[in-house]
Amino acid sequence: MKVCENILQTIGETPLVRINSITRGAISAAVYAKLETFNPGNSIKDRMAVRMIEDAERAGLLKPGGTIVEGTSGNTGMGLAIAAVVKGFCCVSTTTEKQSMGHYFDGRVSAVLGTHSHIPTADSWVLPGGTAYQTDVGMCGDYDSVIGMKKEGAVLRFIKKVPGERLSPAEGEGTMCAALVETDDKTGLARSVRPIRIGGRLPPAG
Repeated sequence: MKVCENILQTIGETPLVRINSITRGAISAAVYAKLETFNPGNSIKDRMAVRMIEDAERAGLLKPGGTIVEGTSGNTGMGLAIAAVVKGFCCVSTTTEKQSMGHYFDGRVSAVLGTHSHIPTADSWVLPGGTAYQTDVGMCGDYDSVIGMKKEGAVLRFIKKVPGERLSPAEGEGTMCAALVETDDKTGLARSVRPIRIGGRLPPAG
C-alpha cells in the first residue's frame, strides 16, 4: 500500500475504470473513464491548482507565508485552498458572479447583498450608481462548524467521500451576521452600508 506524506501526493492518482454497459453494442473499442472525483477536492482542477502554486514557488513569485487570491466559483478555489493549507499559504477566494449582479442593478435597487458561502466579506460599499453592495453578508449560527452544521459529520463526509449520517446543526454560541443599509427617502438608493456581527466567535462589527 502506498503511504502519502500529505494529501497533495494523492492528487492525480485517480483510477481508470472500464465502461461496460454504456458502450456495449455501440462501439467496439475499449472505453475507460478517468475518475477525477477521487482527487481530494473532488475535481480535476486539483491538478491545476497544485501546478500553479508550485510553479509560482519555483519562480519566486510565491514566498513562505504568502497569500493566494483566486477569482473562483468552485473547484479551482477548492484545489488552491487544499494546497495552500498544506504548504502554509493564506488563500482568499472571490467570485465575480455577485459583483456582476451588483453592477447590473446599480442605480435600480437599494442593495445587492450576497449570501451562500456563509463567510462575511469585507467589501461592503455603495456602488457609483447608489446601490449598496456586499458580496457575502455571512450566516447566523455557530461558526465553530461547517456552514452551520456540526463539523465532525461534515468533515467525515469530505474525507471519506461517501454520505454519512444526516448532518445536524451546530449548537454552540451563534453569531448574527447582517448588513445595515441607510437609504434616501426620495430616491430609494443607498446612502451607506455597513456590516453587523454580534455574538459568537467572529470579531464584532457595526
